[in-house]
Amino acid sequence: MDMVIYKFFIYCCGMGRQLSQLESSPAYILFISSLRSKATKLKYADTLNYFIKFFGSDKTCEDLLEVPAKQIQALVIQFIVNMRDERKLAPNTIRLRTSALQAFFSINDIEGINWKKVKKFQGEFYKVAEDRPYTREEITKLLNVADIRNKAIILLFSSSGIRVGGLTNLQLKHLKPFNKYNLFMIEVYKKSKEHYVTFCTPECRKAIEEYLGWRKKYGEKLTPESPLFRKEFNRYESKDIRVRVRPITNLVISNMLRKIRLQAGIVENQPITETVKQGSARTEIMSAHGFRKYFATMMETEGVNPVYVELLLGHDVGLKTVYSRPTALQLLEGNGDKVRGYTAGINALTIDEANRLMMENKSLHSKLERFVQIQMEIDGIHKELALIRGQKIEPV
Repeated sequence: MDMVIYKFFIYCCGMGRQLSQLESSPAYILFISSLRSKATKLKYADTLNYFIKFFGSDKTCEDLLEVPAKQIQALVIQFIVNMRDERKLAPNTIRLRTSALQAFFSINDIEGINWKKVKKFQGEFYKVAEDRPYTREEITKLLNVADIRNKAIILLFSSSGIRVGGLTNLQLKHLKPFNKYNLFMIEVYKKSKEHYVTFCTPECRKAIEEYLGWRKKYGEKLTPESPLFRKEFNRYESKDIRVRVRPITNLVISNMLRKIRLQAGIVENQPITETVKQGSARTEIMSAHGFRKYFATMMETEGVNPVYVELLLGHDVGLKTVYSRPTALQLLEGNGDKVRGYTAGINALTIDEANRLMMENKSLHSKLERFVQIQMEIDGIHKELALIRGQKIEPV
């Protein structure tokens, strides 16, 4: 069992139990061990905590399993109705928590719960808020208030489409320089079933290299196993810099995005109510997922192959991958004029206007060189044909 999962569970849930109590719960360990991804473990553990508190704060997982199945079913329905009608939670949240409880009771062999009936109480799906991508102008505002680390994080989010969970697991060895285009190829979820590759723009690569150089400047020894992004540290404490190298977490990123979105004026501070916690409310731009939507929108606008976009986002495209398994180089460059790859979207993904103009100039220069090359080839063919025909060669 991953200790990070336990510690995060304790931190977020606030149940007051000691770590050893959770470790000694066979039902909980079996439940968590049956889940694959860390993100799912965190969300499902959080749900179990909420349900236990709803059931009775002094209860344990084992107490829960002693309750007759029909009573558990009634309690789950009551829990769902409370989330739906009293707490006004989003439909997706209710569905996720219902699935988590079903997984917990099923893995612990609790039979007799009519889950089909239970799920009828979830209610109809509806959109809680409009969900749109960030605009380039909004990302610029975020960068203007971000420090050197957070600037690199924001640019990586927006230029690679990476998820928060993928970003927090990155180590330096997962970044491969691709100097032809001055960018990084990024291996996400390396050595896992969800492994995929994506890329970041030259603008992002520069920001990452500046951030890593800043860490080295203060004495950190970087290795291939070093986290790409680490938690904040005391720059004047040698031990904190060199020994206490802790990778950034989902919670740190969540708090960081909330803070700089407020500072940049992307969202407004909201008064705390029963449905608005910690001074923030749902907005039309999801704090992290808005970057993925920006990435997908820019790539699609530039005509990048839709299947390539899905693969660069780490999505499962089903049977399409059976017949089409593009290499990393194909994802990057595409296949001639027929299929456009990541490079076709670099200019659109670039945030800073000066960098965008520089990219456009490079593109125009490259096209001009290609035009001159084609003209020279045409001239050569014209001369060859003239010689074959015995004609006088006229200048083109």
